[in-house]
Amino acid sequence: MRKLIYDVFTPPPSVPLKDLNLYALENGAIIAIEFSPTQSRRSHDLKKLFSVSEIVNGDLTTVKQELREYFLNKRQQFTIPMQLYGTPFQVRVWEALLKIPYGKVVSYKDIAIEAANSKGAKPIHSLTSRAVGTAVGTNPISIVIPCHRVLKLAGNSNASTSPRTQIEYRVGKYGGGIATKKWLLALESADDANLILGM
Repeated sequence: MRKLIYDVFTPPPSVPLKDLNLYALENGAIIAIEFSPTQSRRSHDLKKLFSVSEIVNGDLTTVKQELREYFLNKRQQFTIPMQLYGTPFQVRVWEALLKIPYGKVVSYKDIAIEAANSKGAKPIHSLTSRAVGTAVGTNPISIVIPCHRVLKLAGNSNASTSPRTQIEYRVGKYGGGIATKKWLLALESADDANLILGM
C-alpha cells in the first residue's frame, strides 16, 4: 500500500519562525510544507487525497537541508522535487508563483496576468485578483512556492505596476502570519520592501 512521509523542520535558532510540517510521496516529491500546527487534521486530508493507507515518520533530509540553507541566506532557488495537486486553475497560479525571482515582489494582478497567459494552457481572458488571491492562499508548499512574494496593491488596485519604485503595497494575508511574511521579505531583501505598508 502507498504511504506518505512526514517530517518536521525546525528553523535555525537565529530564525524567529515556527516549525514547518513536511509531507512527501514515497519517491521523495514534496506535496506540502506548512506552518499549520494542525498536523493530525492535515494528515487525514492528505491520506484521503492521495488514497494512501498511512503517513509514516521519515527523514526528509534534502528538503530540510535546502530549507536550512534558505533561512541562513545561502540558497535562493530550491531544487527539491514537488508534486502539485489541485484544480487546473490552482496549479496555473502556483506555477506562476514559481516564476517570481528571489528578492522580487509582485501584485495579485501580476499573477492573474501570468496565469491567464501561461503557455500551453486553455486561455483565460479575465482573472480577478480575488480569484487569484484565493488560489494563492491555498498554496500547499510554503516557502518553496513563494506566495510570500505576492502583495496587495495599495489604493487603486487597477494602477499600473510599472515602474516598481512608484508602487505602494500592502502585505496582505499569509498562512504563516503577517509577521512571518514580513520577515521572509526582509530575509530576501525584497526590492520593494520599503513600500510595504502593513495589512
